[in-house]
Amino acid sequence: MLRAAVIALTLAGCYSPSVIAGVACVNACPGDQLCINNVCRDPDELGDASIDGPDPDAPIDGAPDVDTDGDGLFDNVDNCFKVANIDQHDEDHDALGDPCDPCPHIAIGAAADADSDGVGDACDPEPATPRQSWAYFDPFTSRRTGWSATPDATFANDQMRLTGYIELDLQVPNARVQAGGSLTVGANTPHQAVMEFGQLDDDHDYYVEFYDEGDGGGVKISKYVAGSFIGVANTGYSGVIPSGPFMWTTDYSVAAQSVTFNAKHGATTFPSITGATTSPALGSTMYLFFGAVHVTMTYDYLAVIATN
Repeated sequence: MLRAAVIALTLAGCYSPSVIAGVACVNACPGDQLCINNVCRDPDELGDASIDGPDPDAPIDGAPDVDTDGDGLFDNVDNCFKVANIDQHDEDHDALGDPCDPCPHIAIGAAADADSDGVGDACDPEPATPRQSWAYFDPFTSRRTGWSATPDATFANDQMRLTGYIELDLQVPNARVQAGGSLTVGANTPHQAVMEFGQLDDDHDYYVEFYDEGDGGGVKISKYVAGSFIGVANTGYSGVIPSGPFMWTTDYSVAAQSVTFNAKHGATTFPSITGATTSPALGSTMYLFFGAVHVTMTYDYLAVIATN
């Protein structure tokens, strides 16, 4: 995913002018290196595939002059040659295309999948139990159907920039939701960064959020009942919401009537909090709602993993 701070370098080919192999790239690399699926690599990493395929800047897997998935790319230049992905998007820059990556937002290459359920161990809430499946993955290469129309969100440069509210109609009753990107705190208060999950009747709503009035705040799980917001679980922090890179992991379950929230902002990993989703109880008609008040949230990806 491209960050704003590296866009200018991207236009030159690589994020870093270093000649060291392994830096991210778009179409050019320093010295004799080749840009193989968004990663600069030495020519000797190509093996024989470099002389057989139609494009030397290519991954080594697959066969030359064969297009297994029919997406117009020969297998030896296709970063996911068994699943059509003409855009070749690779969110985590690990040389494995998103549709073939069991954890497309975590840069660990061909991730281990101990229970063979299609969800890699690094992002699977139950890596030893085959109950998970991919419900949704959005790298924000475009505005996909399902997102509500709102002027508060813009989709560009493989990111969603949110300064208000937006809803995603995605009815997954038991899921792990992971979102990552960066957050910038505004001058005005209060500050709030929030993800809501609830029912279409707007009467069974639960939130995971960061909230402060400018002089200390909390990481919270809250609920909305009869016009009032009620705390379910929380842990405090000093100052304002930490700016910089963030990663949120929310596990919610209609089956267990519970939610767990884990958040990391910059170098700070906040304590995990868990709360019961009862009175009112969550139901199966689910939607996701994202909000930002006096903060700007720039999302790089949204991953939703269902538990069956």
